[in-house]
Amino acid sequence: MFEALVESFEATNPDVRVELTIPPGEQQEMIQDLLRRALVDDLPDVTFQGYNYIRTLAERDLPVPLDAFIAEDAAWQGGEISSSVANSGTLDGTVYGLGLGFSFPVLYYNADLVNAALEGQAFPSDWTGVIELANTLYEGDSGNLGGFLMSHSWIFQALVETTGNAYVGDDGRLGFAGDQGEAVFDIIGGFAEAGQAESAMTREQARQAFVGGTVGIFTDSSSVLARHLDQIGDRFELAVAPFPISAEGASVPAAGVAGVMLTRDEAKQDAAWRFLGHVVSAEGQMLVAQNTSYVPANAAALEASEALHALLTQDPRMQAALDTAPLASAWYAFPGQNGREIDAVIADMMQAVTSGTVTPDQAQMQLINEIQALR
Repeated sequence: MFEALVESFEATNPDVRVELTIPPGEQQEMIQDLLRRALVDDLPDVTFQGYNYIRTLAERDLPVPLDAFIAEDAAWQGGEISSSVANSGTLDGTVYGLGLGFSFPVLYYNADLVNAALEGQAFPSDWTGVIELANTLYEGDSGNLGGFLMSHSWIFQALVETTGNAYVGDDGRLGFAGDQGEAVFDIIGGFAEAGQAESAMTREQARQAFVGGTVGIFTDSSSVLARHLDQIGDRFELAVAPFPISAEGASVPAAGVAGVMLTRDEAKQDAAWRFLGHVVSAEGQMLVAQNTSYVPANAAALEASEALHALLTQDPRMQAALDTAPLASAWYAFPGQNGREIDAVIADMMQAVTSGTVTPDQAQMQLINEIQALR
């Protein structure tokens, strides 16, 4: 995707050359690589980082605020670029990054296994039904894992918000405390009972098991749809369902990457802004859609381009993400130097519940106490 974006940008901006560097690993490794480079004054002019790391960068005063660039840009002022692009990279009223695309937690499932178990019934739309189905798959064939819930702070936030609670309230209150939070931990515990407690796997191991056909229902990001399809091949039919919504006014946190300007050199800032503008333009967003399973962040481009709309809707498995987009919320990052440690504590506690080493009730109390100690 980035190679295609660079090639198309340079074709219309021959005075600018973009040197593309892809750090190894996933987003957590990428942000660590960037922070190490900041210590030795070796920052790139532009970086693309996960939405939840915008706070990490802003707290270190690394990004260049983009509000002034937006105010003077004709494409933004003319409505060619929607506010959704800036919203994902906004912190405390300041725009630090431009969203490239959105992904949401969804339920991937092995339609061969699931349809046989459902016997003509529709895939369940609530967590009770999903967990019951996962149990049926697990009990019906001990060689298969009924369901796998990824242990990740993003998934945890989605569980909290889809049950109708704010993840962290304006007053700082944790939305998974007290009676309101019990349902979240019960969902996590339900996956343990559906076989996950019998199979301790990392995220990548679970992905490999799912594409191998031995996991019935799998929580993952909508942006990896193309990857799953490629790895599954003709092994089984893949289907996708949205995360269940159990309350009015519920929301779903959007993941993805935002382009962040780091250079303080004015000449390079001009080139960097032009490149960022290309990425979120209709042409750039088409390249995002052609090369990934992201929902383009620029809603204006989606509305204006029939070709982009047709591309996104040609595979019905993209519909789960498209249906979720109107419910998008910000991926929350805990402030302060312990933010990433809090995310790790959440993931570890989810892992403890799904592995059966702690009960949902124990996990709720322990997690709240550990987070409060780190805030």
